[in-house]
Amino acid sequence: MDTFYHGSQFVRDWLLAFTHGKLNVKFDAIFPALINGLKLVGRNEPERVVSNIVRELYSIKEETSKKKEWEKMQKLQDCCAKLYTKPCFLFRVVNTALRCDDRTKLNELGPYCYLVYNYIGRHTNQSMPFRHRLRQSVRVMDAQPMILYRGDAVCSKTLEEYKQAAGKKDKCFRWLPFVSTSLDRDIARNFGQNVLYNIEVQQYLSNDQFTYLNNNTYFENEKEILLKPGARFQVIKVEPDCQLKRQLVHIKIIPSFVSNLI
Repeated sequence: MDTFYHGSQFVRDWLLAFTHGKLNVKFDAIFPALINGLKLVGRNEPERVVSNIVRELYSIKEETSKKKEWEKMQKLQDCCAKLYTKPCFLFRVVNTALRCDDRTKLNELGPYCYLVYNYIGRHTNQSMPFRHRLRQSVRVMDAQPMILYRGDAVCSKTLEEYKQAAGKKDKCFRWLPFVSTSLDRDIARNFGQNVLYNIEVQQYLSNDQFTYLNNNTYFENEKEILLKPGARFQVIKVEPDCQLKRQLVHIKIIPSFVSNLI
């Protein structure tokens, strides 16, 4: 079960510490912290893998050397998000640290997590006045939700908690790491072991919590939608699928968009 806190406390605490509470991150400050952190967490990995990651990041630095600050940060976010899909150690160590709330990795992985976290929420139009966004959200309340899928391995204790919470609006759960999902059910079935999530997302009200990686990925055919750390959800129902030999867990992402504006 979870509290009503929105977002990632791991990312928040890194940001507060890194900026000394000022919450203002500059490219020239975060870039060396990012490089050093990834080198440290990758010190036991094959050298060529880490070198390739560092080379990609330095190419962004060179490419954007004469760009404006916001352009530099966006390009760096783009690169970090794509690296998340790279078949290497990175996504595993990131999600293990987030899932376990491993504060010993805060300095090493905080910069990377911060950049990917902000990449996901970047398409939210922060310049639009609150009242206008609120009116828009009311108009789209009945819009058709987006359905995502995720194959996963879930322990028996958590699965039982899902069953007990099914249909209860006062019971919610939260994913601490980044969560990869797909628009394609068949693709999601290739991952995980004993559970297939059917995930309902209200596209407008939750659009700060997900991003379609589209062409910014190493696996374009996976139709991947990436969810932010801290995504909260309610369980609608749990049912067995005899054909798949898995439990189908139907969930609904709890919107945080309007809440985060207040």
